[in-house]
Amino acid sequence: MRILLALAGGLALGRLLPSVLGALDAVKIGQTSLPIALGLLLMMYPVLAKVQGEAITSDPLAVVSIAVPLLVYFAIMWGSRSSSDPGRG
Repeated sequence: MRILLALAGGLALGRLLPSVLGALDAVKIGQTSLPIALGLLLMMYPVLAKVQGEAITSDPLAVVSIAVPLLVYFAIMWGSRSSSDPGRG
């Protein structure tokens, strides 16, 4: 629920104060937007903090349920990178 509220708040802020978009876009390191990176970290931290490593490694299905989406994600990212710039693969 808090994620939906954050999304709605961000959309409303962008509509009500368009100058905020330029200010947020100016805060970058390379191609990485710091406000987005910090927002994602704050959003994911509570979930990651609840992960108990011992419980994950003791159940093989838990390892698979974490590893498979990660592998799919990396395959998609590698494929999209390769298709957008064939010289880089």
